[in-house]
Amino acid sequence: MNTPDSVGVVHAFWNEVWNAHDPEAADRFVVDDVVIVSGGETISGRDKFKRWIAGFLAHVDGLHLEVLESFQNADASRAAPPCGRFARTANC
Repeated sequence: MNTPDSVGVVHAFWNEVWNAHDPEAADRFVVDDVVIVSGGETISGRDKFKRWIAGFLAHVDGLHLEVLESFQNADASRAAPPCGRFARTANC
């Protein structure tokens, strides 16, 4: 039996959305009714989520996330968010 690669999907999200600085890439990874809470603010819906990503990226030039570790449960129905670090790669 093949186990899905949930970790690979999470890593792809980090690379294609955050590291590529492409909020529109979130369309490939999140559902229409996504809900996240960040800094006490609830962001509901994919369009608002993409605007939130764009706003975040606008404040951090040259953001690059490096995954140090991540894992998934046995049936791959859940993956832990990557443990990583970020760096600014652009000149300030």
